Amino acid sequence: MTKKKSIFIKLFVALVALTLISCCFLGSTFARYTSGGNGSATTTVANWKIDITGDGTGESQVSIGDLEPAAIAYAGAPRSNTLEAVQVAKIENKGEVAATVTFTLGEMKIYGLESGTNNASETELENYGSYSYGAVSGLFDVKLYYTTDESFSATNGITSGSEIGAALEAGQSYYIWMQVTWNSDDTNSNTDEGRAADALDTWVGQNVGALGWTLSYEAVQAVS
Repeated sequence: MTKKKSIFIKLFVALVALTLISCCFLGSTFARYTSGGNGSATTTVANWKIDITGDGTGESQVSIGDLEPAAIAYAGAPRSNTLEAVQVAKIENKGEVAATVTFTLGEMKIYGLESGTNNASETELENYGSYSYGAVSGLFDVKLYYTTDESFSATNGITSGSEIGAALEAGQSYYIWMQVTWNSDDTNSNTDEGRAADALDTWVGQNVGALGWTLSYEAVQAVS
């Protein structure tokens, strides 16, 4: 009899302990999710809306016209010609949430000329003669910039594939610019007075109608 009583007491204590534990959990739940009193309340959802426009967005190509090399003869220093920056996109935050934006510039596409004309072809160049895609594409240095108005400034550079450092705030716009530099391949010009570099530049001028890129972007909610 004493043995049975002892077992009952142990079971009772265990049941009380479990009950207390359950009450703790339930009490926490009720405190967190319920409240008393009468009335009503509403909450709004912060809207998310990022718009981008411009010829160079999505699958549309960024087009840069009137490319030409430096006009000067080789005189011991590498030659280059930087073109005027072109606005290729505008991105607007029309929502209510700040966004972190990443732009990625696609691989350069090189287009030839329409037969018997100086007009750029819609077909990518396939025959590079004694040169190569790498030799031609390597002549051109492409940089991206952003501004907060429609006046160009080279202050804020964009690294392709990396987030822009400053978040795009609600109601703010970024104007995206591209600037191309033609760098003559003067690697060995000291030995031949620039003749090889001039020959490559001339070949490009005679056979290339246009250069093209695609520009894509990703916008994600900024971490506050």
